[in-house]
Amino acid sequence: MARSTDRAGSRVLSALRSFGRRQSTSSAMTAIGCAFVGIVIATLLPVSPAGAERIAEVGAAWFAILVCLTIVVGALFAGRRFSDMAGAIGIVAMAGAIGVGLAAVTNLTDFVTPVLLVPIASAYAGWTFSPWRARALAGAVLVMITVGLLANSTFREALAAYPWGIAFGYVVSFIIAELSIALAEDMRAYSLVDPLTGALNRRGLTRRMRELRRRPGQAWVVAADLNGLKAINDRLGHAEGDQVLRESVEGWARALPDGGLVTRWGGDEFVLVFPAADEAAARAVIVDLRRACPHAFAAGLAPLDGALDDAVLAADPELYADKRRTAPVAAAVETPRDEFSTGRLGVLARQTTYTRVWILAGLAFAASAYTAALVTISPVGAAISAVNGSVSVAFAIAAGLAGSRFPRGAVLAWITVLAAAAMAHAVFTDQPGALFQAMFGMPLVAVVLATFYPPRAARGIAAAFLAALSGAVLIAPTLVPAVGVAPLVVSAATAWLLLEVVVASSASLRRTASSDPLTGALNRLGLAHALPRLEARARRRRAPLSVAAIDFDHFKVLNDTHGHARGDAALRGAVAQWRADLRAGDLIARVGGDEFVVVLPGTDAEAAGHLMARLRDGAADPWTWGIAEVSCGEGVDHVLHRADQALGARKALRGTARPSTREG
Repeated sequence: MARSTDRAGSRVLSALRSFGRRQSTSSAMTAIGCAFVGIVIATLLPVSPAGAERIAEVGAAWFAILVCLTIVVGALFAGRRFSDMAGAIGIVAMAGAIGVGLAAVTNLTDFVTPVLLVPIASAYAGWTFSPWRARALAGAVLVMITVGLLANSTFREALAAYPWGIAFGYVVSFIIAELSIALAEDMRAYSLVDPLTGALNRRGLTRRMRELRRRPGQAWVVAADLNGLKAINDRLGHAEGDQVLRESVEGWARALPDGGLVTRWGGDEFVLVFPAADEAAARAVIVDLRRACPHAFAAGLAPLDGALDDAVLAADPELYADKRRTAPVAAAVETPRDEFSTGRLGVLARQTTYTRVWILAGLAFAASAYTAALVTISPVGAAISAVNGSVSVAFAIAAGLAGSRFPRGAVLAWITVLAAAAMAHAVFTDQPGALFQAMFGMPLVAVVLATFYPPRAARGIAAAFLAALSGAVLIAPTLVPAVGVAPLVVSAATAWLLLEVVVASSASLRRTASSDPLTGALNRLGLAHALPRLEARARRRRAPLSVAAIDFDHFKVLNDTHGHARGDAALRGAVAQWRADLRAGDLIARVGGDEFVVVLPGTDAEAAGHLMARLRDGAADPWTWGIAEVSCGEGVDHVLHRADQALGARKALRGTARPSTREG
């Protein structure tokens, strides 16, 4: 009996794991968001409807709940295959049902609460669709909600008396859509671009190839290898080699014809795709590429008639023949900025892409506050709103002037003023309109925090802000008796849901942007983010931390003899072997074509050497390693340099140093 129970439990766990693996961040967040909306609508259902209007309200509510349930079930069972269009149709149907319900409600709580759900649809549209489709979907939702509000005869006069409250809610939804669009576009770009050179990665080339194939005319593929890069890396260090890669990509990008694409295929291997009328025109482009690139490279040409990989293979023989004819050139380059000294992932939400959104957010809150100051009959309330509006204007101006240097502290100061103004209105004035606007602003503040701060800080600040605003609403003398606590609860819950959606979605795309598409290991961007954190943790705990630099032996010979597919398989197999034998907390990063870094927390140099020897003995393809243990006060860059030097010394000792015509 116990054995059969164990088997049944094992089957259930296996099914749950399989179900979880089918999900994507998008499908999971879609299901959670629709479930939340459905639950909110269900709580607003009248217990005993009476009259035609109430029946219409209940019917619309049940239809919206049915739509929510359908989307939840579809998203969970379809998982990664869930259609974005199905989600859009569901959102429009849900908004239409809510609009019909709003036209029939006779309770102020039921009139206000559904409007607070609109930011969820705006965020979903911005995150899921292209910018203009997202704006169209968000606009359609707002139009249907507006029609329902204006058609309500019971609250039409109240709506006319306080139009800026609903208008501010609409502006908040629009800004949330713009923030979601900006974040999605920025993170998608990071997932498609090589972080070191700015060229496309393989994932990005696959995406852009669809556009290129739709153009009329013949497309051509150039496989290019930089000459002498290995010699530069070995003699001058990887920082110098990185500069060679960047300068080469910049030169090629300038010389390519319109529509041409530059892709980093491996360490020093690139694939360039461009349109040309015939082979003669394509070879003329190669001449232009050589003139524009400050570093020598070998190249092979092939027409793109079928699959891209087939065209690259067809270009390889000419590439290798050109490489044998070309003498390696070790160019002297300037030292670039340090790639490992900055955690570049954390800078995503501080780019100028977001500056216009910060400006819009500040101006929206300012306009709302100044409007409240003009219409109120309370001098104290007018003064509070005027101060709030002035601080919001200052925030918008500071965002515009600072650009990418906009400090996080300014966001915290601004949010503190918003919370203090809401509390002051509750204590010193009786302005329900101002507190309504504070509730409408909760989701926007949450999304701003999620895009600007790390998850833990964003949650902490958001919790304090929501608690302050909730306290202000609850102690206000007239607001809760008029509308109840449902709008406050829904606004706070919506804000927190959007915060978690942005955090989870950003983390998912950040993992994509930080991983090497071929091997699944971290890429240089991921290593730049993770290694300083591990070094700081080891320093705090006074624990050892070792770094192993790994370079495959004669990898270029393997590629030249058996083709790139065999080389790719060797890299994937090695990473899979390392993952199987290393601990969960150890890191593997691909930093070049056949060059890797393994980070070993809690491991000293001696233990790391024994581990590398054991891994090397079980390797299907040979590689060499160098070990460096982080010393007290030593920076990340220096330890990577020492590991690289140890690798070079070991290769020279073993006689596995390769010709200087390759890196990848």
